[in-house]
Amino acid sequence: MSRLFLYVLLRLFTSGVESRSERPKGVLLRGSSSCFCYICSEGTNFFTMPLPYCVYILFSQKDHLLYVGYTSNLEKRLLYHHQGKTKSTANRQPLRLIFCEFYLFKKDALKRESYFKKTAGKKALQLMLASTFTQLNYKGNPTVINLLKENPEIEPNE
Repeated sequence: MSRLFLYVLLRLFTSGVESRSERPKGVLLRGSSSCFCYICSEGTNFFTMPLPYCVYILFSQKDHLLYVGYTSNLEKRLLYHHQGKTKSTANRQPLRLIFCEFYLFKKDALKRESYFKKTAGKKALQLMLASTFTQLNYKGNPTVINLLKENPEIEPNE
């Protein structure tokens, strides 16, 4: 990518932000072969960092439960899920991608996937995605969602 293109791209995504402290340092873009890149600037220099590893969460519209997974090719993996080629989700169609995070290193992505599959990670997801879970009628542990409904002064991240 040319330096001018990167400069214009960063300007587009950071326009309208008044203070420098609030301005994002970079943008996340889709690169080739389902890999995402983070483009950032430091002074007049531009850097791109590929983020090839992804942790994703699917919501089953059939049983209203979640599937947490890891992949290095999100498009291909989602295609496998939707075609029923993944044993754990084949009978849980249709599926919706509701969350994904990208990582530079495989080890970090695997740690995050493992975390989301444990109790603490499930609670964190319920806080992060409370409004999504409410709208989708998620059948997981409703403790956090009920806490938010009973205490409207606590606002979930949207």
